[in-house]
Amino acid sequence: MLEPLLWLKMPFNVQPQRIHIPIGHGYKVFKLKTFTQHPAVENGYVIGDKLTNLFFLDLSKAIGRISQIECKSGKSYSLRHGIDEQNNFTINAYEPGHVEEGIAYSFSLQFSFFDDSVLYATNNNLFFQETKSDRPNKLATIHMIVHTLLVQLKLYLTLSVKYIGNIFDSVNWKSASNAGDILLEVLIKIMSNLENRGALNSVYLKLLQFKKSDSVEMSELMTLFGLH
Repeated sequence: MLEPLLWLKMPFNVQPQRIHIPIGHGYKVFKLKTFTQHPAVENGYVIGDKLTNLFFLDLSKAIGRISQIECKSGKSYSLRHGIDEQNNFTINAYEPGHVEEGIAYSFSLQFSFFDDSVLYATNNNLFFQETKSDRPNKLATIHMIVHTLLVQLKLYLTLSVKYIGNIFDSVNWKSASNAGDILLEVLIKIMSNLENRGALNSVYLKLLQFKKSDSVEMSELMTLFGLH
């Protein structure tokens, strides 16, 4: 599944120095030189792990201050967070005593700098820049649209976040060309494990009809997803 990105703008200048190492297509690798005094700078270079750890410390402080979330429903949720080896962050909200989290959110960081609008990901203290392509943005848009429509169908009220996340993970995002086809694929996967699929099946059949006719009225689509 595509990880959401949090973009952080750093308040100092850098001088990117290209490193030619084989990491596959689609990325350029850099070291970032700087003359700035900063906790994430060492020997004149930005250290990616230090940037990531500084953010993690700030995130930990913020979550520590929140401690617990009280909902109008009367339920309360505790928060926990973490970071994996690929520098992906996770925030989980769970009811005390429940093993499975009620809400799970994960994201990764990308950094830009004061004099450079380029976004860099970091790993092993190197910085990675995607070569110019609108493909990542298109996939992120498709992902967002499908997620939003699932919310409108109220599937998150009856299915766990983890279950829907697993469905998203099973999608072949590399071949995704439009949100409509991905939504149909996701709905089929969800319905295969539902006992009562009547309402969702009606939505699926209507979407399939729209696809086959290659025509849809916006008012019909909005009604289908409760967007009045």
